[in-house]
Amino acid sequence: MRRVHRRQAGQSAHGFPLELTPDMVAELGRREEEIAEELTYWRTLVAQAEADGFKVWGKADFTKGDFVRCGSRWYEVLRVNAKTLTVPGGPDIKPVVSDENRAYSWNDRLPYDRVAGRMSAEEARGNPAQRTAAPQTSD
Repeated sequence: MRRVHRRQAGQSAHGFPLELTPDMVAELGRREEEIAEELTYWRTLVAQAEADGFKVWGKADFTKGDFVRCGSRWYEVLRVNAKTLTVPGGPDIKPVVSDENRAYSWNDRLPYDRVAGRMSAEEARGNPAQRTAAPQTSD
């Protein structure tokens, strides 16, 4: 939608001026309506899922130091971003990957829609048995 709005304002994706023809204006208007319908559909679907008890994870659910479950592994949250979580990178074989025991030097980003559970730093560090359990899950 933002791309359509930029183009309607006469800017290209890279900020350069864009010459709008009447056909382009009509197509952008049609595309804006189409995207608005899609957004309404998906927002309604997500709201219904939340009302039915499905956990939709977001930025407000995490703080630096928490642990996040993705697949069968727990990763320490190194940074909380608007659309992703920054976690230690690499294909680790450990069940719990933290900044302290990581095998690789780079970081990965984990989108919120891939999050399967959350554990606070206190829960993760306080009781090793809880690392296999999922106190808060989206299942």
